[in-house]
Amino acid sequence: MSSFTINRNQGIGGSDAMKIMAGDWFRLWQEKTQRALPPDLSDVFAVQLGKCTEHLHIEWFSRRQGFAVDAEQDYHRHPNLDWMFAHLDAWLLPVETFVEVKHCHANTTLRDRAEYYMPQLQHQMYVTGRQSCWFSVILGNAEPVAAEIQFELAYMEKLIELELAFWWHVDNDEPPHEAPAQQLAAMAEAAADVHIDRLRRVQMDGNNHWTSLATEYLELKPSASRYDAVVKQIKELIEPDVGEAAGAGIQVKRDKKGSLRLTELK
Repeated sequence: MSSFTINRNQGIGGSDAMKIMAGDWFRLWQEKTQRALPPDLSDVFAVQLGKCTEHLHIEWFSRRQGFAVDAEQDYHRHPNLDWMFAHLDAWLLPVETFVEVKHCHANTTLRDRAEYYMPQLQHQMYVTGRQSCWFSVILGNAEPVAAEIQFELAYMEKLIELELAFWWHVDNDEPPHEAPAQQLAAMAEAAADVHIDRLRRVQMDGNNHWTSLATEYLELKPSASRYDAVVKQIKELIEPDVGEAAGAGIQVKRDKKGSLRLTELK
């Protein structure tokens, strides 16, 4: 995969896509027009920890997934959109795509982090022309977990609209007074539709049948839990040498494997 160095003020990269989706347009515009320097992250522990663990993380991912990697990556530019570029963590040689690695807190999940970083992942796939990529995350101090992320054109088309809307302000040297909040909120929800390990997450609040069954489940759950506890207590009354016990309308029988079965008396 070819790569090159680039002036980050000349376009939008994957981390910029994250800032655009976060609604931080004015600050990013200041950076791109060189009215302000990027924030100094040298004293931010979480950022520095991620940098320190990145090499080990990529090596561990390679070992666990069995992919040979090229971790010496510069910038990649979209073949047709010269304002769009990406910087990759590592290139996976046998499958011809990339992996993005992150180090996050423990109180989250792989899917949650993948959805959070979806703008960066989709942006990078679009720049490099990939139909999927890999995402690996260290949650706290646990061993990294990874998933394959699918490229979603519908999501990317909306993201490009937002990136172009932001870039207009840079091209025209016009400060953005506010980010399009409704579009950003809709995009955040759309991240759930992206297939992660070929599976997507859906919200069923609008399905009346689901809502009816869910309500019934929540109402019955306490009774079901009590039922399981009573069955357990009844079985505990059966001594080891008892093959059958009956009374008060129920019976317990022991099968040939020694398991106890409780039924109603007919």
